[in-house]
Amino acid sequence: MDLSQRLKLVVSALAGQACMPAMMHSPRIEPGLAIALSASYTAGPEYENGDDGPSRFAYGPVGANFGYGWTSGRIEGLGASIGAHVPVPVIAAVQPDIYLQLPRSALLGLDGGVGLTSRRIDRSVVPYAQLGILSPTSTGVYATYGLLRESIDPDRNHPVLREEGRIAGLAFQWRQGKTTSRIFATGQFGRRYWRCSRSTDEPCRSEKRWAVATGTALEFRRR
Repeated sequence: MDLSQRLKLVVSALAGQACMPAMMHSPRIEPGLAIALSASYTAGPEYENGDDGPSRFAYGPVGANFGYGWTSGRIEGLGASIGAHVPVPVIAAVQPDIYLQLPRSALLGLDGGVGLTSRRIDRSVVPYAQLGILSPTSTGVYATYGLLRESIDPDRNHPVLREEGRIAGLAFQWRQGKTTSRIFATGQFGRRYWRCSRSTDEPCRSEKRWAVATGTALEFRRR
């Protein structure tokens, strides 16, 4: 087995024990650079994954987060951000993220928007939406909901064909100066499809799977 084949097998194994998509920002964009650390504990059943051994459907975010935001000076609530979640220890599974905050007038005074994150390690794209009730000091509660579809291994080196599911989360945050603290709970609920053989992309069976994670994040912001 050459080096490229070994790397593909490693990537497939990591994808089989993937992290939940990490939308680690609130629905309200604040201008400037933000750096955060996040950690979580995952609960739920462990499932058999062939040669990879038993594991949970997905694991909660643990790692570092980076982002930069822009806001409009004319339209209240309009803003955008780009960022990334870098999971530890699998830093190769970096998750880029783009987010657009909608004007507050369009959301009855609430903070909310839509975004897109991706996990390059399993070629997944996750569209999501956020909505929250936040005070002028950015203290408050918000919800996140996303749709997931993963192609685990298009090169057919892994028995899993794909995973589909939903990501739902609830978080509370409070700010002290330039530091924002968050506590959150996130669940991933979906279905895993198994490949019939390496010669086809047709699923031969599927099963429902789920996992939940609770955690905290600490964000440092520099305007």
